[in-house]
Formats: sequence, C-alpha cells, structure tokens
Amino acid sequence: MSRLLKIIWLLVIVALIVVGVVFSLLNNQPVPLDLFFVVTPPVNLSLVVFAAFGIGLLAGMLITSFTVLRVKVSAQRQQRKLAREVAASSS
Repeated sequence: MSRLLKIIWLLVIVALIVVGVVFSLLNNQPVPLDLFFVVTPPVNLSLVVFAAFGIGLLAGMLITSFTVLRVKVSAQRQQRKLAREVAASSS
C-alpha cells in the first residue's frame, strides 16, 4: 500500500509540473502590473499569476497556523483544568 501511495504522489507531482510548464508557455505575454502608486515594467503573465498564487498560499498558511495555535493553547488549558479537577476529586 505504501509503495502504491508513493507512485500516486509521484504521478500527481509530475502532472502538476507539466500543467505549470504548459501554463507558463501559453501565458508568456508581457503585462504591466499596477500597484496603486507604482507601475512595474512588463513581466510575463504566468509569473504574475504564479506569484499571486504563492502569496495567497503563504497568507492562507499563516492564517491557518494562527488558528491551529489558538486551538492547541485552548486544548492545553483544558487538559490542565481537567488534571486539576481529577486531582481535587481524588483527594
């Protein structure tokens, strides 16, 4: 089962790389990027799309990590509270 899972992951990664390369080749038109006060020199459209995807991915991971951290802290507090209650009830 483990070997099959590795093969599937390898195929998924290869497929994503192929899709990324094809996307880059089909979207190589230069476009200027307007950032409110600054206009960048023209860059490839595929680069802009990949950069936006990457920034969104990092932002999502950051927001999710804060949520996970908050849940872990809450779980630790609950465990300490439970331990105190068990210790108090046993004595």
